[in-house]
Amino acid sequence: MQKILFTITFLLIISIHRSEQQGQNVIHTLFGDRDKTDVVYYGYVDLDKSEYTILNTLNTDDVGNPRQRKYQILPLTYDPTNDIAFMAAVNNQNRTILSVLNATTGALLRTFNSIPNGIISLQYDIFNKKLFAHTETNVDNVTHIVEIDTNAGSFKQILGEISGAKPTDI
Repeated sequence: MQKILFTITFLLIISIHRSEQQGQNVIHTLFGDRDKTDVVYYGYVDLDKSEYTILNTLNTDDVGNPRQRKYQILPLTYDPTNDIAFMAAVNNQNRTILSVLNATTGALLRTFNSIPNGIISLQYDIFNKKLFAHTETNVDNVTHIVEIDTNAGSFKQILGEISGAKPTDI
């Protein structure tokens, strides 16, 4: 019995020590303020402590206004190689803005407002180092899967078309 208790205690100490060495369990995200509609906050949620930390304040004129999104989830993805986040939101003129943020500090690195259609979702391919988007089109119930040129902020190529389904169904 003592041997089993010692083994359990020893394993518990090892797991606590390992988790302390691996750092925080955090999710980087955007925060909004109900009272301020002209800014959004970039930061992270510490899952271990259930606390959030704001790293930077971003002006909605620069990055778009995430509150004006059509769909439940804001298009946001992460490039771990360069430690940057890509975010898409619509500005007050109803144009889609693709923003590139430093994922550690939340600093706005650059923006592109040359995206012709609304972005439903973003995905960064870490193996091929390419940015993909699921976008709306000017035709009802037709969407595209596109590759985005991360240097120019424009569509590189249309990879596929999805027809007969609403974006909320996908």
